[in-house]
Amino acid sequence: MDAIRDAVAARKERLRRQEAGEDGRALPATVEPATATARAVARWCVPGKGPRVTKVWTAKHAGNLDLLRRCLIELDTWKEEARPEERHGRACKLVWIANAGDGVSQLGRHQVMNKLEGMHALADKAETERWLARQRSVGVPGLGPGAGSSFPRTWILPGGRRDLEAYLKRKRKLGHQKHGTVIYKPANGMQGCGITLVQHEGNLPSESGHVGRKAAVAQAYIPPLLYDGLKFDLRLYAVVTSVDPLEAYLHREGLARFCTEPYETPSAKNLHRTFAHLTNYSLNKSNRDGYVLATDSGSSSESSDDGRPFAGASKRPASHVIDELDARGLLDGDDLWAKTEALCAATLRAIQPDLAMRYRRSFPRERETLRAAAGANRGAPDAEDRRCFHVIGLDVMVDEKAQPRLIEVNSSPSLGLDQEVQVVNEEGAARTVKQLSPVDVAVKVRVMRSVLRLVGEKHLEDDLKPICGGGCDEAAEWTLLDRCRRLFCAAQVNSDKGMGAAHWVRFCRNADLLSLGGFVKADLEIMHTQLCAKQEWRANEPAQKLMRWTTFATALRDLATKAFPGDDVSVAFEQLLEHVHCNAAEGDG
Repeated sequence: MDAIRDAVAARKERLRRQEAGEDGRALPATVEPATATARAVARWCVPGKGPRVTKVWTAKHAGNLDLLRRCLIELDTWKEEARPEERHGRACKLVWIANAGDGVSQLGRHQVMNKLEGMHALADKAETERWLARQRSVGVPGLGPGAGSSFPRTWILPGGRRDLEAYLKRKRKLGHQKHGTVIYKPANGMQGCGITLVQHEGNLPSESGHVGRKAAVAQAYIPPLLYDGLKFDLRLYAVVTSVDPLEAYLHREGLARFCTEPYETPSAKNLHRTFAHLTNYSLNKSNRDGYVLATDSGSSSESSDDGRPFAGASKRPASHVIDELDARGLLDGDDLWAKTEALCAATLRAIQPDLAMRYRRSFPRERETLRAAAGANRGAPDAEDRRCFHVIGLDVMVDEKAQPRLIEVNSSPSLGLDQEVQVVNEEGAARTVKQLSPVDVAVKVRVMRSVLRLVGEKHLEDDLKPICGGGCDEAAEWTLLDRCRRLFCAAQVNSDKGMGAAHWVRFCRNADLLSLGGFVKADLEIMHTQLCAKQEWRANEPAQKLMRWTTFATALRDLATKAFPGDDVSVAFEQLLEHVHCNAAEGDG
């Protein structure tokens, strides 16, 4: 104790000297050197008065870290820790990894990781649509799809091929060329690979062929709002800081990505003109004649936004483009941002239940009772709910009526800061080199700096707008599937495993569901068998004869519609969950 007492006194004296401008290291000779343990206790007892340094451990990330390092330079109290030894990593607040599975098992209790497990799988084009469809099935309003909705009509292939073929035939007979075009995309495709425009069902990949059997989506073509005759989309960035309960923010900056050929209404004669119809940067950068590089001072005299940074470039800050369109009277900027925030919130709420299921496998909470699980979701997340965060990209198209429409979700948006430039040497030979892209630096550094300050310092900058949690209103319909997820976890000792028929019947008895609609054991067993038979077989899911949690939610919805036949689906579902909340047996399931 004497050694610790002396170390505390020495630290106080050192801090006093530093504050007075003296040499804090020059202590009186009477002060005995303390042991490492005593010095550590002294640092804990007497914290320094200077700003606390936030460290980011990057040793587990083998990819490009240019953006992160540039942000750390701009943040005075932040520092990168690249040494691979675990002892150095444990001293860091943030752990920066490339894949969610790389760091969960070694994450300290005080640390936060930059990836959420399962985000990559759920941001798959087909999986995003499946979750939107599940939310529609329980009566969540505003998810469309189709006209008047933020979500274009989408078919999951190969299962939805017949419906897609009927749609194309019907539109063609009516002569609706503009609205009878679909964009075919591989479900897990990246950088524009495999995307084609289709107006005739005969041009779809063959059902028996290699491509036709692969998972894909077909999305109705959206007639776009044009900017100087060019089609464009917006790559916006959102950060998810908690999934149980959901908390997310949308940044008010992003990238506007332009086509590199003038737009024409889709027809059989121009469907091959990908540079006019597809906004993917990876595709358009190869159009050497049309792609305009972003420079610090470059602008095009033909563009009406002369004088603005990056004017005329094929990639520009989204806020500049929205402001310019607002100034021209083509849209209301504030209204577009408000609708875009609602669109992003709806998308994240749709995939939230499965993200929460995966998150709780790594960061479990105490098991809830059936009554508690069926009740309202918890309020604001605590530190244990914020162990991971994730930056996602949302591709949004502004349609001809100036309404934002979701194109897709990207779980790993490009965070690179470079662009490809064609260079000709003295001999006249051309080669492609990479150089810093000013527009990417301007946009992505601004976004990532705001994210780092939010997760590391709990400081919310004006550019980040809360869209889920953070005091945002949440309709009761949005909680229905998540309450089902919590019920499933409360009823299962191990939520990774499916629910057998006997366990399903026991759950219904404990939840007092048998009293609602005169259900008997045989009815429940038949329902279990029929619903499990409809489950898609997947190697990473429980056996086919066991009820997965998404099927469990479907079963509860079916029970609700039978128990309350005169009500809307969402109202009936809410009544069933409230019944469980008030009448379930005490204890777990």
